[in-house]
Amino acid sequence: PAAPLALPAAEAMGCASSAASNAITEAVTISVLRASMAMEKEKETPPPDPETIAKEQEERRNAQREELLKQMPNLTAQEVVQNMVLNLPDSIVQEHGCGTLAAVVLAGGWEPVVTAEGPKAALEAMGMHQAVAAVQEQGCRLLQLLALRPEQQAELTGAGAVGAAVKAMQAHPKEEGVQEQGLAAMHNLAANHQSNKMKVAALKGVEAVLKAMDAHPASEAVQEHACWALHILVPNPTNQDKIVACGGILRIVKAMTNFPSAAEIQKRGVWALCNLAYGHSKNQAVISEKGGIQVVIEAMTSHAENAEVQEHGAHALKNLAANNAANRDRILELQGPQAVLNAMRAHASVGGVQEQGCWALRDLVVECPAGKAKIQALGGPGVVQQALGNHADSPSVQK
Repeated sequence: PAAPLALPAAEAMGCASSAASNAITEAVTISVLRASMAMEKEKETPPPDPETIAKEQEERRNAQREELLKQMPNLTAQEVVQNMVLNLPDSIVQEHGCGTLAAVVLAGGWEPVVTAEGPKAALEAMGMHQAVAAVQEQGCRLLQLLALRPEQQAELTGAGAVGAAVKAMQAHPKEEGVQEQGLAAMHNLAANHQSNKMKVAALKGVEAVLKAMDAHPASEAVQEHACWALHILVPNPTNQDKIVACGGILRIVKAMTNFPSAAEIQKRGVWALCNLAYGHSKNQAVISEKGGIQVVIEAMTSHAENAEVQEHGAHALKNLAANNAANRDRILELQGPQAVLNAMRAHASVGGVQEQGCWALRDLVVECPAGKAKIQALGGPGVVQQALGNHADSPSVQK
């Protein structure tokens, strides 16, 4: 066959140019069509609604929070506090932050927590999340642990710790954990600190203690810390009157009656009654009327092995009998001298039991022939002589 004809050069170039032009036109057309289709698709697809956006943001926050909570037990006190400050609006972070700092303190790391301004962070968390029970419980837990150190009491009180604990209890009366930790914070802040005792009373702390006892009668922990708080608050004339006026004696007697085997409740209850009776004839009468003498003697009988119950029980009987003939007769009737002498025999090496036992025996025989006769019949003089011999170097026992 004949070879194909070659096109003239000019004609060939024209064909090539035309083809390129067509290709460009086609490409532009496709691009425009695609853009147009994309625009149409955008018109058809509505933008995300605010609820969806908020949900996605919440999911991201939750994921970030979960990661932080996993890491928190391994963070330093300083890092925990920094994260609490950065996430102040997040109640879950605040709850876990306070709890982590409390764990650090329990492990002996109170100084790093204080240096990192952990108390300040906890109080800010409690202030921001007053309505969140978990934050209040963990915040009070941290405060009560820190307040065990006397050097921290004044600083914590100055920062508002007493008010924070009372407010937490007032805001969450039905939450057992908040009540327990709030009571513990209160008695640790007030221990051996007269101005703090007054501050607790001024902020209606006494009322909060008694309301907790009423709201949680079946909670051993609440009743224990409530009796503890009352015995700490009592060595103050104003508080002594206020507790009795608000019905505190009956609450203590009920707690001791409802938990006869709980040694801590018995110890704290006896101690509270002891302090309430001291130098106060009206309170002596109320305690006797509400069954207080009986529960003291029952506590001593049921917890014969517990030296602290015996010491405070003997002290309570001493304060109840002092210059009060009616109470002396009631103590004799309920076998009080026998309880005191049993305590002294069982804890012959414990100076506190011997001292308070001797004081109780003294007040049971002063101007009371019946008391003197009963104690002699029970071998009292010999027990006293043994105490004097065993504690020759103790001025208080010798006295």
